[in-house]
Amino acid sequence: MVLTNQTITGTNFVILKKYHKIAYILIFTNLNFKGLLFLVLSFVAFSSFSQCSIDYNYSPSGYNYGLSPDTLPIGVQGQVYNEDLTFFLPLDTTDSGLTVTFTDFHITSINLPIGMTWECSNSFNGCHYDPSIDQYGCVNLGGVPLQSGIYSVDVELVATHNLSALAGTVPISFSLPLEILPDTSSSSNSGFAMVGNTGCSPIQVSFTNNNPGMAAYMWDFGNGNISMLENPGPQIYNSPGTYIVNYEAYSSTSSSYFLTNVEVVDADGWDGDAEDGFGLLSPDPFIIIKDQSGNTIYTSSIYVDQNFPVSWSINNIPLQNQTYTIEVWDQDGPFTADDFCGSLTFSGFSNSGTIMGGGEIINYSTLEIPPTPITITDTVNVFSYPSVPNIMYDTLSNLIYTDSSYFAMQWYYYNSPIPNATDSSFNPSSSGLYSILGINEYGCVTSSNDLLVIICDSIYQPSLQLNGSNFVMLDSALYPIYQWYHNNITIPNATNPYFNANSSGMYSIHASDTFGCTYVSNQVLYCDGSQQPTLDNNLSNVWISDSLNYISYDWLLNGVNLNINNSILSTGNSGMYSVVAEDVYGCQYFSPEVLLCDQNFTPLINSIGSVAWVSDSAGYSIQWYLDGNILINETNSTIFMSSTGNYSALLIDPFGCDYWTNSISNISSNYNNLELKEISIFPNPSKDLIFITNLDNDKKYSLVDLKGDLILSGITKNHSINISSFDSGIYFLSLEVNGVMIIKKIIKF
Repeated sequence: MVLTNQTITGTNFVILKKYHKIAYILIFTNLNFKGLLFLVLSFVAFSSFSQCSIDYNYSPSGYNYGLSPDTLPIGVQGQVYNEDLTFFLPLDTTDSGLTVTFTDFHITSINLPIGMTWECSNSFNGCHYDPSIDQYGCVNLGGVPLQSGIYSVDVELVATHNLSALAGTVPISFSLPLEILPDTSSSSNSGFAMVGNTGCSPIQVSFTNNNPGMAAYMWDFGNGNISMLENPGPQIYNSPGTYIVNYEAYSSTSSSYFLTNVEVVDADGWDGDAEDGFGLLSPDPFIIIKDQSGNTIYTSSIYVDQNFPVSWSINNIPLQNQTYTIEVWDQDGPFTADDFCGSLTFSGFSNSGTIMGGGEIINYSTLEIPPTPITITDTVNVFSYPSVPNIMYDTLSNLIYTDSSYFAMQWYYYNSPIPNATDSSFNPSSSGLYSILGINEYGCVTSSNDLLVIICDSIYQPSLQLNGSNFVMLDSALYPIYQWYHNNITIPNATNPYFNANSSGMYSIHASDTFGCTYVSNQVLYCDGSQQPTLDNNLSNVWISDSLNYISYDWLLNGVNLNINNSILSTGNSGMYSVVAEDVYGCQYFSPEVLLCDQNFTPLINSIGSVAWVSDSAGYSIQWYLDGNILINETNSTIFMSSTGNYSALLIDPFGCDYWTNSISNISSNYNNLELKEISIFPNPSKDLIFITNLDNDKKYSLVDLKGDLILSGITKNHSINISSFDSGIYFLSLEVNGVMIIKKIIKF
């Protein structure tokens, strides 16, 4: 991918970008190098507030250059960014037997997102790196990015090599992407999640319950507010500090109960039977506990020959919110069935108590366990803003500065950030309002008041753009007052940032700012394309009637420069004349074309017998006349005069000039029509031999071309003539037959 194509001291460089570990290749095209000079430095970096550390354990694999890490880490808005990047520089490169040695790599500037800055490992040397001394280097990127987005980090550097005396140093620019994510500070635990729980006061924190569907909740946000909602609304934290958030989620709002002991004090339903000696012996009691549905949940052990009261320790049977029944039994057997001694009911969700009825008395004991919540705590951190920066202007050194101390700083001009202006001082170049942002280690930002700086820049020139005849001042937004000038003379009422020129000359603008500073643009030449020199002419001269407007001239004939520098041109040649005139500003103006005809040219007619032709007729159109009347279809340079009278021709050149020939007389027809008809030529056209018919013997002949020049003469041989040596074209054959001159047209191919 070609990044740059430029000419440096006569040598063309093409800078290519190679995407493996981001390398840069210079190709010396004029020296026929195929792929020379690997320029590595894709080591973009920035600076926090300490110099970077070089990782000497890094070694690029398979290359003599590299970067570690080879991609820029993602940052977060408002959070500290701090990353060291190590780069490894090439010593040289070889191509086509030529070794080019690198002597210096220089990082000149890096354009970064607002709030960030950069520092190289040898800033004391202006970020110059000589790979012959140490191939390693590093940069630190740091600061606090103030805005999220995907940024193009623009890097400018210069490479110097052992051919720089011939080719010069090579400026290089490239870009790398850096993503800054929005600030979405968050925290999550088993109880709840928070978004925006860290920031500069005041902050608003959103809460999300991680245990939905619970029976009850209790929120204490630490800011004096509480809530019992499952999903409470956002909370505002106005003051800096650390806030503890307490969260409780209850699966139930009721206590849990467990049955621990049952004592049967008396069971009136037992009256003794045969198994118990008809009351002479003690019963064998046991109990059965059933739930509300009649399901047995507990059967006790049996006491043998044990009178009431009797009790059983129960292993924490869980109770529900329902009624339970305790049945008392006397175990008998093997000859009779167990005796039912009575039963009583009690509520499951109740404390220990005594139940009585039907002669039975039963004590029961329960264990109450109150509801146990999910209890979670987390913190909200609210940071304070730094103090308002105080800024001052040192007019002697043209320096604005602050004596306040901050983790990071950013200068602004009319509320717009100034790229790379991240130090405690700044040299302003334009008048206006300046301010600075102070940023603490938490990313909290405070802006100073605006400071008015008045600077009349002696170097600055307004920039003009000319589009057709319309002048526009490109940076006009900075200046409310304008005045246009033409040839250093004020143009009345021309007080807008734009102007429509109506005459050639040098234009400029004076722009004044609100602070009283006036800036003068460079002069821009405007040439009025509608202007044309005015030409006058007579028979042999053409001249510029408005020559006072011009200082030099170039005359043209039919578009060809005559190299004549004069306001008057004398000429004898016909054609289209024009002039290119130049004024004192260097503007060129093209006149219309003027036709002049050669007054000294008179074409001549030559003849042999009854054949007449016009000499020097090449390039002219021809029309023959007989006694002043047009001869239809007679438009060739040669004519056969078949009638008695005066022959003449009118010649017209390509420009429309007309020229009359002299007149030639044909007294009578001196040939016999019968003979003309009887004598013929064949083949005609011919390549070599022509034959003449109806000749009684060989005759004298002469052969002329269209110009009337005699080509051949003699006596026919066997009534034939050899024309093989002639050029292709039209010829006229004259034969004298019986005292009559006969003319025949011959075509040679």
